[in-house]
Amino acid sequence: MEPWPFEDDQFTVNVDVSCLSQLKFDSNEALVEALKEAAIRTQEWTFIKQ
Repeated sequence: MEPWPFEDDQFTVNVDVSCLSQLKFDSNEALVEALKEAAIRTQEWTFIKQ
């Protein structure tokens, strides 16, 4: 990324994500139920100034 807009030369961002195997749901309620039952894992990205 040019110009590098961050103070640090490297930083890591992470978020919790719900892992769903189904891509489409018949209703919002079905999606909500799937999210309640889904495994949660942490996704992490490290940004490094090149």
